[in-house]
Amino acid sequence: MFTGWFNTKQKPWTQGQPIIEQIRHWDGKRTLRLYEAPLEADSKKSSTDPDVTAGERWDEARLVTEFLELLRLLMNRGNEQARGALYAASVKHPITSLIDVILHELHRQSWWQAPKVRLHARWFIEQSRHCEPLRFGIALIGLSGNKQDLSLLTDVARHDEFTIAAANAVSSITDDPVEQWWQMAKQVNGWSKVHLVKRLARRRLESAEVRDWLLRQGWRDCPSTEYIAYACANAGRLDQALAGTGVDEELVESAGRLIGAMLIAGPAEHLEDYEGGVAAISKWLPQLANRRVEGKTAETVRRLLEWVEHDEQPQVWERRAEQLGWTDEVRAEIAARCRAILARAR
Repeated sequence: MFTGWFNTKQKPWTQGQPIIEQIRHWDGKRTLRLYEAPLEADSKKSSTDPDVTAGERWDEARLVTEFLELLRLLMNRGNEQARGALYAASVKHPITSLIDVILHELHRQSWWQAPKVRLHARWFIEQSRHCEPLRFGIALIGLSGNKQDLSLLTDVARHDEFTIAAANAVSSITDDPVEQWWQMAKQVNGWSKVHLVKRLARRRLESAEVRDWLLRQGWRDCPSTEYIAYACANAGRLDQALAGTGVDEELVESAGRLIGAMLIAGPAEHLEDYEGGVAAISKWLPQLANRRVEGKTAETVRRLLEWVEHDEQPQVWERRAEQLGWTDEVRAEIAARCRAILARAR
């Protein structure tokens, strides 16, 4: 049943440059198009391809059994032929959608041994010339790895093809993944960064350095500041940061961007969801008194003025006042400060 994988003439795991090396040599600026070694036509066929006949289709249960058996053979033999067979199977049948089932079943096998799996998982991460075997290796490391593998996962997380998988693996290896997620977040952008920042924000962050980074850098280079503003402001404790002694131009600018984004958050959390909103704004506006206000900062002040003076149903502001401190007095004071700032900005 499984011998077909051992008859492959190609050795695609020996051709071209490993994916991880392509990522390591990447400057992180231009888009990196990963090069995958060319394959024979037959090895490219997937069970979902329209050209595959009904008799060739593999159901999910068979695929899971197949991968487990190939991995067992690799544990027993530990040679290139067995490893190549597993590699070939992962290339032909992308297993991303099955990986949770495979890992669950793997953990129940009597022959399962973390140190042996770890050895081969590292090989898949370091030597794969194709994305699917690399993803398989990342998943196996999440099940069998240790803290020595964190730097390996940080490397592959640079590319958004593998960021989420690497972040998941890190959370399986260590009880406190915050430091590693933070290192990953600092080296990515776009939706990968949003994903990692959201993960960080769901943790109770004891590190003042991480909180400060969220406020100053966590929202930058993201496709949607509105989607991530609340996470950065809340987890970064914006209200406390603005009340501290380290308030500089960068923090004032960042605070304005976060407050402005929360005011137009749309489907994401709004300013009224942020418990520290009144305190943060009450500290932020005075910081603008002696600063030149223009551009996005001026836009945020205008938007804030419109919001506090918006003619809502009475029960809406009553709820905001009761739950978050948006009393009539607070709103009137904020409105007065906004007008003074905008008058000076003209």
